[in-house]
Amino acid sequence: MFKLVYSIITHIFTCIRLAIFLKRTLKSNDPVKRYDAARLTACTVVDKMHVTIKSSGLENIPSTGCFLMPNHQGRFDGLALMYTHENPMSFIIDNTRSDISYETDFMNLINALRIDRENPRQAMNVFKTASQRVLNGEHICVFPEGEHNDNKNTLQEFKTGPFHFLRRNHLPIVPVCLFDSWKVFNYEKVSEAFKKVTCQIHYLKPIMPEEYAGKSKAEIAEMVKSSIEKKIEELSNICSKESALNLG
Repeated sequence: MFKLVYSIITHIFTCIRLAIFLKRTLKSNDPVKRYDAARLTACTVVDKMHVTIKSSGLENIPSTGCFLMPNHQGRFDGLALMYTHENPMSFIIDNTRSDISYETDFMNLINALRIDRENPRQAMNVFKTASQRVLNGEHICVFPEGEHNDNKNTLQEFKTGPFHFLRRNHLPIVPVCLFDSWKVFNYEKVSEAFKKVTCQIHYLKPIMPEEYAGKSKAEIAEMVKSSIEKKIEELSNICSKESALNLG
């Protein structure tokens, strides 16, 4: 996290202005204005941290409501998603991950849903609420892996909980592939924190309700996971070839 702390310290006045800006925008009832303010903050943070984000597949995001389901590599993932997603969206987040004032204001701006993973009943109610919001036309992002654990570009087990109400309400799913986003905060030496980082985010072909009709929660989760795994394998092969050429 040194890279984030260093960026905040070196751009302290920008951070203060953004914090005040977020507080003021919280008073607005306009969801578009609130999201635009949150996204402006996300984009500013990304730019100040000297991170380059390559993206593709934005045309795969339906104009109607949908669930965005990315793999999870670290705390930078949410910023990467908002950096590339211009239209309003929200997140389902762990309720222990937004305990900092600045982050709390940010999540309140986009009306994020907080989930208590130790309370199954509360978690189910959150997914039920999220599904209803998607039915009403919102884009909601949920990380099926639940958490990141230094897994880098390797996928972890996908939890089936998010797929219960999704299947019941016949909601579209957009698998999202995050690649190398772990590199932003993961480094062995402090000196490496000053290096420019490039990561990628790819919005993959949507999985429509008719494609998963009749399938179990586990089977739908595997469909999403397989789609992301295939893209990660493709990107890894490209990186390997580029490395070989550079060495040559």
